[in-house]
Amino acid sequence: MTLADGSYTTFEADHWAFPMHTGNTYIEGDILTVDFEVTTVAQGPFGMFDRKNYINNPDRVTPGNGSEYRRYNINLKTAEVTFSVSLSGGEE
Repeated sequence: MTLADGSYTTFEADHWAFPMHTGNTYIEGDILTVDFEVTTVAQGPFGMFDRKNYINNPDRVTPGNGSEYRRYNINLKTAEVTFSVSLSGGEE
């Protein structure tokens, strides 16, 4: 985002994930690196908090949220987005 006029550029990855928290962010040359904790399940980030996952759940079975900690590298010149998984909580 350009602070002077509020214009911005969007980047698209070839997959779905919803960032929940951001870790490190830095730029080296043309590469913007961002560490995200993401959820990767189709129910989205708030579906995992749906009360139906907790009511009538006497065994307290944890609903899967597909959490991963990923490092995204965004090439600011070519708009290429790549990532690597640093830590995975698995998917259900």
